[in-house]
Amino acid sequence: MMDPGELVYVRSCSRCHAVDRSGKTDAPALDSVRIATLGPARLEMTIRYGKGRMEGFGGLTDQEVADLMDFLSAP
Repeated sequence: MMDPGELVYVRSCSRCHAVDRSGKTDAPALDSVRIATLGPARLEMTIRYGKGRMEGFGGLTDQEVADLMDFLSAP
């Protein structure tokens, strides 16, 4: 069974950032250092509203955003 945050990641983020979070040509890797540098507030804003070429995911529920943030912040 997949972690709830991982499920949101695979569904919403992996097409650009790769399933293994390694990034693709137009999207950076989402490693723990990059995520920690953002901090929780900026991470949430980026997920919800986007940044640069990244589109926001305003359709995610509060729980989905929280689950995704937990998944991305895990070592």
